Amino acid sequence: MIHRVTQRALVVCGFLLTAVGFATATNSATITSPVATITLHMPDGSAKSFPVRGQEGITVERAMQLARIRYTVSYYGSVGYVLMQANDQPPQTNGELKRGEPFWLLCVNDRNPHIGMSSVKLKANDRVDWYWTTNGQDKCPMDSS
Repeated sequence: MIHRVTQRALVVCGFLLTAVGFATATNSATITSPVATITLHMPDGSAKSFPVRGQEGITVERAMQLARIRYTVSYYGSVGYVLMQANDQPPQTNGELKRGEPFWLLCVNDRNPHIGMSSVKLKANDRVDWYWTTNGQDKCPMDSS
């Protein structure tokens, strides 16, 4: 009789371990699935891409942290955090977001989200591009003129 109870307990424990392992594997796959690719279009004309793994709904700023991109930001109440430097480029920027002033232009799926990187939430396979614009007039590729 004791032998049967032990067998059943092992079968139940084995099932529970399998279920827990499946749940852990499923959650782990969700967390590590691709959410975006971030591309920095540098002032010298070069571009560097960073694949980002994480959950949908993370912000562009969190994706940059996950990609281990070095950056500095400034906060603007109307839009949130705005990129000032990325991987030590440019050496400095004044952060003015107006015509004629250089700044980092954020594009998500080739469109300007019109909010800062701390507010934009990403979906699976989003493309995030940062363009260094020196004339303050550049637009994202899909934005109308």
